[in-house]
Amino acid sequence: MDNRAIPVVWKITLTTVFGAFAYLITNVTDQSQIWQISITVFISGAALIIQYLMDFERRLGTVEAALERRLDTVETSLSEHAQTVVDALQTGFAQVNEATRLFTLVERSPAQTRSVTELVRYVTQLEGSNHDIIQTFADKEIKRLTDLIKGLKEHQVEYEGEDHDWLLTLTDSCAATIDATSTAIDYDFWSSELGRRYLGAQHAAIERGVHIRRLFIVSDTVEIDDQIKELRRSHEALGLEAKVVAINALPPSARLGTMKDFIVFDQAVSYEVSPEVSPGQPVIASTRLVLRDDLVARRTRQFNELWQSGV
Repeated sequence: MDNRAIPVVWKITLTTVFGAFAYLITNVTDQSQIWQISITVFISGAALIIQYLMDFERRLGTVEAALERRLDTVETSLSEHAQTVVDALQTGFAQVNEATRLFTLVERSPAQTRSVTELVRYVTQLEGSNHDIIQTFADKEIKRLTDLIKGLKEHQVEYEGEDHDWLLTLTDSCAATIDATSTAIDYDFWSSELGRRYLGAQHAAIERGVHIRRLFIVSDTVEIDDQIKELRRSHEALGLEAKVVAINALPPSARLGTMKDFIVFDQAVSYEVSPEVSPGQPVIASTRLVLRDDLVARRTRQFNELWQSGV
């Protein structure tokens, strides 16, 4: 028999038993036939209704329990979803607040707001690139720029090897003075592509009113030959002042400073190169920018002392 039919059969059986029992009682009490039938039907119907009511109450309790479990699940789900939404909103607002704070700082900084916003805009447009090398290259260049700005904030930036960008950019940015030394490490520099671009940038700076002095430094007076004199005249022809000084002819006080290539821009930035110890022609090991006022002032004083001894 189908399991679903068992409760129905049980209800019919129980109703029949109650009806038979009621009929038996009425029959024993010698009631009339109409009363026997009426009471039997009434009690049988009442028994059937009570069974259905009990069954309904049981089912209702099951449904209520199921609804409570479902409501608990829905409430938990809604609570988790609401918390997720709140967390997302808080994160979003925090990011918006951080972005707003950063752009507020940009607007207050000496840097041009347009340049910074264009950098951010173009960086975001690179996200759709399908070439990993482009993204990697952009990331490294952004990292290099970040390190440069951080170094400027800390008043010193160092670059391994010979720089090809800072020198030209500083020359293009200069507004008043350039005081530059040139040692043996520069002998091949002036005929190089970078050297010619540097001289062109200096000529443009002179045309906009920048005063430039270049001091060629040699070890001994015997090195002041026709070649070095011609080099000095070629620079003077561009409109800058030029002198040559020999270290062995300097007074003792002027020899105390380190003899390395340095350029002071607007008496605010000292561009310095350090030679690498190697046989043959010296090469540049590192380049650095120094922004500390005391160190820049020291370089300015050193240049002026050397300049006074030049010819």
